Amino acid sequence: MKISVLGAGSFGGTIAKVLSENGHSVNLWSHLEEQAEALRNSMEVPFIKGAILPSNINVTSDLNCINESEIVVVVVPSFALRETAKSIEKILKDDKIFVICTKGIEASSMKSGYQIFDEEISKIKANVILSGPTHAEELALQKLTSIVSTSKDKEARNLVQDLFNNSYLRVYTNDDILGVEILGAAK
Repeated sequence: MKISVLGAGSFGGTIAKVLSENGHSVNLWSHLEEQAEALRNSMEVPFIKGAILPSNINVTSDLNCINESEIVVVVVPSFALRETAKSIEKILKDDKIFVICTKGIEASSMKSGYQIFDEEISKIKANVILSGPTHAEELALQKLTSIVSTSKDKEARNLVQDLFNNSYLRVYTNDDILGVEILGAAK
């Protein structure tokens, strides 16, 4: 499956690594061309020594990469989530499944990532929250961990479970969006 990961920090790089190792075609987007260029040169997950990105990941600073993808995984910092959603809305050509990995509540509105994307993006097949007691460095180095895929859309949350599940990452599902987001923010 073709997937774009938005956010090229340690967790975004780790998510891209997991998806690529699970056999998916992955774009890894950075909002800064300088960061994208540095990643293309090093192919190392930022801030995680020894965690190498698979060579088939396309590192880019062109947000239009989302229009090539069936699924968009959002791993930007919480303070940038609404602006990222607005930028997506301006260029989005068709409905997508959005997987929001950003943890936190928007300070100005007290809204969650799910609520922000629901407000800002008109072409949504489904929103899925992917959150849990995971650390980028553990996941990047393939240490056993777990995470939760939660959505109102059962088919979408199960699809995300299938995309991410592997020998070192166990993905559980539920429909408690608010509970998962609050616990992720509290973490």
